[in-house]
Amino acid sequence: MKQCPVCKNTYTDDSLQFCLADGAALFSPSIASEVTQQFPGDTNPIRVNIGQETSPTVVRPTVLPPPEPVKKRGSGIIIGLLVTILILVILGSAGVIGWLLLKDQGKDVVINTKPTPVNTNSLTKTPTPADTENLKEKIANLEKQIKEQNKKNTTVPTIDNPMTNTAPSTSNKVTARVNSPNDGFLALRTEPSAETGERILQIPHGATVTVQGCLPKAPGKKARWCRVDYNGNVGWAYDGFLIY
Repeated sequence: MKQCPVCKNTYTDDSLQFCLADGAALFSPSIASEVTQQFPGDTNPIRVNIGQETSPTVVRPTVLPPPEPVKKRGSGIIIGLLVTILILVILGSAGVIGWLLLKDQGKDVVINTKPTPVNTNSLTKTPTPADTENLKEKIANLEKQIKEQNKKNTTVPTIDNPMTNTAPSTSNKVTARVNSPNDGFLALRTEPSAETGERILQIPHGATVTVQGCLPKAPGKKARWCRVDYNGNVGWAYDGFLIY
């Protein structure tokens, strides 16, 4: 038998360790201190069941509420700035469009829907005899100038003896321009021959030379050899590549 030291309740169940009323640890009283009471053999012992006055206290663990999520203030500021920038861009674009639309407001724009009349009289005008004479006179003067220019340019002194070193008169010298786009130059030689004449130098295409005189054309040839002066260098060049 065990007894509660607090409420003095006794329990016959030796397997109990704590009081069912207050939870105190049970202890077993000394057998020597208790007076053994003898019951007659013909009688049954009286068993007293002591009812529980109170139910055992059940302590429940305290349940804490979950922590509230911490709100990040930085993300809200960034979103606010982005929204503000977007609004400013939209307002700026609207202002520019409005300014472009209102820029020419107040100016009178005149659109000429009528075609420009064409003077048909000038197109169908018949030339008068005076106009015809003036045109003929201008054409004749132009042809005369071309002939004089060609005559002047092609009047090159003739050299009878290619071995002579005496240059013709300065007044008869003619200026010409080198025209040799394929090779890019015109050879200046010591003799009027591509086989025997040694090359002195190369006259660049487009350069200006002074033609002192030319030999007569050889039979079947379209050009002739001429003595030319290029920047103080005198030699022979084929005038098929010269423009007078």
